Amino acid sequence: MSKLLSQQLKENIKDISLWMIIPMLMSILLNRINTYFNSQIINFILVLSIFVMYSSFAIAMVIVILNDYKRFYGENAAFYDVLPIKSGDITLSRFLTYLIMSLLVGVLLIIEILIFFAVTTNIGLEALSEMFELIKNVINTLPKFSIFISIFAFITSIIGSLVKFIASITIGSDKIFKNLGKFGPVLVFIIISVVLAILGITIGSFFIVDLDTSQTATRIVIENEELAIELSKNIKAITMIMGIGSALNLLVIGILMFLTNYFHKNRLTVA
Repeated sequence: MSKLLSQQLKENIKDISLWMIIPMLMSILLNRINTYFNSQIINFILVLSIFVMYSSFAIAMVIVILNDYKRFYGENAAFYDVLPIKSGDITLSRFLTYLIMSLLVGVLLIIEILIFFAVTTNIGLEALSEMFELIKNVINTLPKFSIFISIFAFITSIIGSLVKFIASITIGSDKIFKNLGKFGPVLVFIIISVVLAILGITIGSFFIVDLDTSQTATRIVIENEELAIELSKNIKAITMIMGIGSALNLLVIGILMFLTNYFHKNRLTVA
């Protein structure tokens, strides 16, 4: 499985590298050039470059998704179907590929944005340090348990989204959706998204009750500046809702991973 995972990562990194690097370099270069010429055409291309740079995460993940489809259910499926690897290991390697690539691309995007602002603006390290200090002070006012649940909810939400893509590709490529071709995974993704949204709203309605945001809030003044951040006393209730949502997310992730492995295993058995 490690070789399969390594192969997937190498292919994806190769395919997304230019999309991650070129937009940032062009944005910095065009910004510098435009300070001398102040050209509308250069400014337009600069805006496009910045847009692509900010969209690089979405572009990269689309490439990862398309590569996954081609690799296991598209033009390269015949090769991967005969590999002596268990269906469960293939499913796990696909999940790890999505997870590692999303983390890698996310970190790279943050670094790119920081570099872009550091090079093209007057924002220095001191200003960035003050911003992070402000964020730190705000976080310190929150209960540690709420912070933990928030982070856990964020992680399960990201993992849930990744698993939803994997399940949609696998189920949508099954013989049931054979006549739909490449639209099969898209249709399954829409169906899963709608079903989960309905379930989320239905279940959430039982817990989101009487969230009174008008209660006395906590006022924080940082370094004698007129900066006030209001934190609702309903943090405890919101934390409970996020905790329940995370637990349901884990359940959905488990079900989707089971279905993904089941449909992929069934494909290999039929093949």
